[in-house]
Amino acid sequence: PNMRQFLVVLAAALQAVSACDWPLLTDSAGRTLPDAYVRITTIPRAGGVETERAILMGKASSFGPCPPMLDSAAAHPIQMAKELNGGAGTEACNELEKASGSILFADRGTCNFLNKTLRAFAADASGMIIGNQRGNITEEEELPLMGCPDGFDGVCHNVTVSAVIITSHDKLLLQEWLTNATTEGMTLHATVYQRAHPTIDPSSFVIWLLGTCTVVAGSQLSVVKDRAQATGDLSHAAAGAEEDDDFALATQDLTMAHALGFV
Repeated sequence: PNMRQFLVVLAAALQAVSACDWPLLTDSAGRTLPDAYVRITTIPRAGGVETERAILMGKASSFGPCPPMLDSAAAHPIQMAKELNGGAGTEACNELEKASGSILFADRGTCNFLNKTLRAFAADASGMIIGNQRGNITEEEELPLMGCPDGFDGVCHNVTVSAVIITSHDKLLLQEWLTNATTEGMTLHATVYQRAHPTIDPSSFVIWLLGTCTVVAGSQLSVVKDRAQATGDLSHAAAGAEEDDDFALATQDLTMAHALGFV
């Protein structure tokens, strides 16, 4: 069937969920930042202790569920996406072999991210990891936004499989680990979980603290003269002489409460 028919039929089979509505994390230059982690572990096929190999950073798609927090995230086996009937493609653009609860790993390639994710769902996968493709992997890499294609909003809001994209460098590492896992007698597992979004920005808190301290210090210094006059350390004549220069200026009686309210 053509792609639109496939998406419509598959959307009808999906259970309605809310799309991931995380705020977009950016750096000072406006580049998008990773918002998910992919913890890679190995387990001997003959049985043994699970060993952590790496924690990769990724960017979650705007469709499908958000990755969970670490304490509620589960590890799943990773396997390369394989096309049905022996196809050689690794981009998950066509019908895939059954994944049986595994996380599928695919190249970015030519088809859109939604298509890959729906192919993973149809293959009974628990998730999708997409490896970015970039010519020069030595440069600092900004991960692309995996958004919903135009005209498929209804499909995107009913996706139940989460997808995460990782950098080109990490994609090559993961490919190498998957290739060597068989000869090493290991099974690779991945735990995808969200990067915690700070509830308070530390820099904003520091700026607020500096402003508050400035207001408190300024308010205390502004009443030094009044306190000195009240305690008898400054005579009324001296106080009046200092205030003559400002007598003609329009003034507003502001208190520390006003200043703190402003901050």
